Amino acid sequence: MPPKHNKENKRPAPAGTITVNPRSKQKRRLGKELAGKFGTAEALMVNVKTFDVVHLRPIGPNTQYRYNYYRRLWIEYCTFAYKSEHLALETIQMSHPFPNLDFFKSFIHHVATEGRSAFKDVVKGWSVTTTRMFLSSMYGMFARAGSVM
Repeated sequence: MPPKHNKENKRPAPAGTITVNPRSKQKRRLGKELAGKFGTAEALMVNVKTFDVVHLRPIGPNTQYRYNYYRRLWIEYCTFAYKSEHLALETIQMSHPFPNLDFFKSFIHHVATEGRSAFKDVVKGWSVTTTRMFLSSMYGMFARAGSVM
């Protein structure tokens, strides 16, 4: 029968091994770590500014193809409405506010009702499912462009 594990039966740790008593674990002192690494609050703020970037997660080629297609539709719609391609391109720039909701709904309504259906000549317009997928991708396209929603 193997011996029971208790304090008397414990083997000593091999030489060079660090032993830790979990009950006496030291508390982390983040203030001391920051003072040692940065020294001053100003140096910490300089470090914080290095994280002011937009990290885009990778997307698949099909998603990129859809975003490019939807972007082209949006630019054509805005170019016609604003009579300026420059103003149309500004609508999908970084930190630009999300378009006026009525304008955006008008765009969705137009592309969904005038688009080609999978039923060819029988039906004109998209199904609800196709329109929802388009709307979701449009939100993704605006978010990826950095639009403020």
